[in-house]
Amino acid sequence: AVLRWLAARAAAGTAVRIGGLLCVAGWFSVDKPWPALEQWLTPFDAAAAAACVPRAHRVVVLSKNDQFTSDHAANAARWRADVGAHVVYFDDGRHFNEQQYAPHILDLIKLFFIGDGNGGGGGNAGGVCDHK
Repeated sequence: AVLRWLAARAAAGTAVRIGGLLCVAGWFSVDKPWPALEQWLTPFDAAAAAACVPRAHRVVVLSKNDQFTSDHAANAARWRADVGAHVVYFDDGRHFNEQQYAPHILDLIKLFFIGDGNGGGGGNAGGVCDHK
C-alpha cells in the first residue's frame, strides 16, 4: 500500500521523500488471489515509488515458506529489480503472523534504519540476509 501511495504521489507531481521502507511479507503477486486483493494486483510504477526512499533504507522481509507466495525467489527478484530493496529471508516465517517474529523485525529496524547510534545510517551492503 505504501509503494502504491508513493507512486501515485509521484505521478501527480506531489512526490514525497520518506526515510525508509520496511515491508514484511511483501508481494507483487499472490498464488491464489481472493476478490479483496484484486485492487492490489493492478500495475503501478514501483520505480517511481522507490525513488522516494533512500536505497540503503528499502527493505523487504520474506519467508521461504509463505503460503501466499510460494515462489519466494521470483518475489525476491522482483523486489530487488523493481524497488532496489534489500531482501531479508527467514526459512520458516510463513506469512509472519506469529508473535515470535517481532523481536527479529525489531532487530532489522535497528540494522537498517537506526544504524550504529553515531549517525551511521544503517544499511546492508550485501542485499540479502538469511535467518534460520
